[in-house]
Amino acid sequence: MRPSLLGHCVCVKLAFSLTNNDLHKLFTKYGKVVKVTIVKDKDTRRSKGVAFVLFLDRESAHNCARTINNKQLFGRTVKASIAVDNGRATEL
Repeated sequence: MRPSLLGHCVCVKLAFSLTNNDLHKLFTKYGKVVKVTIVKDKDTRRSKGVAFVLFLDRESAHNCARTINNKQLFGRTVKASIAVDNGRATEL
């Protein structure tokens, strides 16, 4: 599969208790989820409340970002947008 067809959505201000499986289940309603990556503190390994969600297609990522942005999830107002490749990671 060509990476250019995939879509990345970044979500911030997530509840710290959410796991990869929780987010995978939550985001599958917006499209086929390929991978969920939760950003964690390198020392404590606790969630920073940020996650990157890789969708099978860009439209699903856009749909997720539009729908989730500024919504209440688990008591927190989540911000979501399309992730932009900054060139630092081989895979987002």
